[in-house]
Amino acid sequence: GTVFLANWDDGVRAYSYNGSSFSNTAHISDGGEALGVAVGSDGTVFLANSLDGLRAYSYDGNSFSN
Repeated sequence: GTVFLANWDDGVRAYSYNGSSFSNTAHISDGGEALGVAVGSDGTVFLANSLDGLRAYSYDGNSFSN
């Protein structure tokens, strides 16, 4: 599976989990202070940013795009 991490001044990161360890698979900097992350039913990754609100990203398993 995939875990998304809001990483304060480093944007959002995606990690894959193979049952025993995590691997960083993607990263995108949002230029602000990432506070929280959620995933919509369509797979959209939403990132809450304390400086300018909410951002939405697509994630294809390898990278983010907006």
